[in-house]
Amino acid sequence: MNNTKNSSRNNRYSKRAYINMISSILLARNSSVLAATSSNARRIGLAFQSSISYSSRSGSRSRIINHQTLRYGNGDDNDTSSASSLPYSTTSSNSIQASQVVVDSSLSSKSSLPFSAPRTSFDDSLPAVQTSDSIVDGTLEWSKLGLLTDLVNAVTGDIDQRQGLGLIEGPTPVQKMAIPDILAGCKDRMASIENIKNTDKKSRGSESSYSSFDVDLSSSSKSSSSSNNDDGMIPPVRSVAFAAATGSGKTLAYLLPVIQSLRAQELMATSIENKALQMEALSKLRKPKRPRAIILAPTRELARQILSVLKSVGHICKISSELLVGGDGYGKQRKKMEGRAVDILVATPGRLVKHRDAGDIYLGSVRHVVIDEMDTMLEQGFQTDLGALLHPMLYKTRHVNIDEYKNDKVSLVEGAPQIILTTATMTPAVRRLLDKPELPFQPKKVYGKQNEEDDSNPNSVKIALPRDIRILTAPGLHRVVPRLKQVFVNVGSADKLSLLVDVVAGGERQKKKRQLSSGQPQPLTLVFCNTVSSCRAAEHALAESGVSSLCYHGDLQSSEREANLEEFRNAGEGNGLSSVLVCTDIASRGLDVPQVDHIVMFDFPLNPIDYLHRAGRTARGLSKSGNSSRGQGKVTALVTKRDRVLASAIEGAVQRGESLEGLSSRKSDYEAGARLGNVRLGSGGGGRGGRGRSSGRGRSSSGRGRSSSGRRRRS
Repeated sequence: MNNTKNSSRNNRYSKRAYINMISSILLARNSSVLAATSSNARRIGLAFQSSISYSSRSGSRSRIINHQTLRYGNGDDNDTSSASSLPYSTTSSNSIQASQVVVDSSLSSKSSLPFSAPRTSFDDSLPAVQTSDSIVDGTLEWSKLGLLTDLVNAVTGDIDQRQGLGLIEGPTPVQKMAIPDILAGCKDRMASIENIKNTDKKSRGSESSYSSFDVDLSSSSKSSSSSNNDDGMIPPVRSVAFAAATGSGKTLAYLLPVIQSLRAQELMATSIENKALQMEALSKLRKPKRPRAIILAPTRELARQILSVLKSVGHICKISSELLVGGDGYGKQRKKMEGRAVDILVATPGRLVKHRDAGDIYLGSVRHVVIDEMDTMLEQGFQTDLGALLHPMLYKTRHVNIDEYKNDKVSLVEGAPQIILTTATMTPAVRRLLDKPELPFQPKKVYGKQNEEDDSNPNSVKIALPRDIRILTAPGLHRVVPRLKQVFVNVGSADKLSLLVDVVAGGERQKKKRQLSSGQPQPLTLVFCNTVSSCRAAEHALAESGVSSLCYHGDLQSSEREANLEEFRNAGEGNGLSSVLVCTDIASRGLDVPQVDHIVMFDFPLNPIDYLHRAGRTARGLSKSGNSSRGQGKVTALVTKRDRVLASAIEGAVQRGESLEGLSSRKSDYEAGARLGNVRLGSGGGGRGGRGRSSGRGRSSSGRGRSSSGRRRRS
């Protein structure tokens, strides 16, 4: 009996020991896997090694990923320099090699293969004169556009010696398309300036904002030259609107012809033999508080960028310029306009309207009005300010009746300025403005206080453009440049912030290693978010992981936002510490920072237009080697379940070299017989082909229980 009890007791002890042993083994194995997962995550990078097999079924080719690895950092398996930098690691053990562990939920298993547009796709940012066999003289190509010699020298001069912009490769296709048309639109006026300036005007010296041409001399200054414009009427001009992709050189495309037109006026005035009459002509041509050209931009940062390019050319061509934007001292701006004559004024619409209504500026001498980023202007609700500025100069009235405008009963005044519109995307709002401006339009976002007169004038046109405006479209519009490599990462059930840290931190280590080996400044990274709260969450996660970053969104004060952007630019020149900028879409419109080589979309954009604007912040500018190839860039986008339809459509369109215009985020639009039924979708960001679970049940990236890619807030 006792032996039976002892045997039973020993069996129980043996079973318990066996269970404890198995539990210990499983616990140790799980700990090893977690440690290896953490160690592997730190070394994940954007270098892909994949073997791909293709199988054909029913005439279609399906892609099967057999194996792929993704390495961040410098690619060295022995690199443990940042072992404890990530706050999301469960252990800091570095003794286990990543190659010994199979990780099911790593970033590599969620990433699609890198993709890009075909090499034969349109690239409007490349100089149009370069061929595979020879390199044409860029200086000659600039001259063929009809530009003056000093303008050609300003564009092709040595940038290091501050003698020009250094664009010796020649103009881009957009510049070759737009510059001759803009010059042709005002050539009759430039040719007749000598006759106009010798004509005695009925009204002289008036401070009215509706005055006509300001180059008006007395009858004693008439010359004996022949004229086919004996009545002294100012020839009309033809307005131009052109659309081209981001980074294609639109700023120079309108700056150069505008500067040439103003220089032509001065050259005509200085051609008078009588010195006294020559000085009188110049004094009437250039007056304080009376700019001769206006450039309007939607944001103060873009306005400053345009002014920087303008001053680079203007100091060689002797053209003065000034800036009027919100956030700067109003009194200082007024004194600057009173103290000297300004040829070109770069401004935001709201601040310019305020100065004009206060009598600080008179717009009767304006001969060119440029509206840059027209798609952003309409989206952000600047219609009221634009109409208040354009209508008095074009029609001598603040409000244009809809019926009169539709029936062509509204005529331009004598000396009306040439209107030049630029846009990076042909949105429905831009098309409506160019085709049927009398139709109502509700902007997505409205900035600033709106004029109460809008509601009291329902029968007026918001923006009444000249009817004969010429519309130009570049071939690369709504397309991604082939030099841009893109990767879509399927988030699935993983922590989105952890994936962001893996992408950014690993990329920064790679860049620092290349910087130490090459001695060049460290390339820059932009992290895009859809909301301000998401932006703050991303910045906080990067800070906890040891990555220094800057913020750029609408909730920041304008001075702080500009300071962060300036520090970010300085980092690209090797003089700053933070090479990562976490931002909303306000940084995607018009800003040019050529040192940016990586775009990270923490929140996937809500439409293809925003994707184009974001992706257009990289792969722009000349390469460091100085040859004809432009800068390279890459895009890494985190794709959640709700983003997969649009991500798949974008990937498919990019791989085929097609336009991204009109793509939808609704799956029903791609069904047979629907609007986009003929569009083929890509893989849409991930090895699991869109069958992974959504992370919508977990904590949102904003920390408030809502998805970071949810409804768009004010940015």
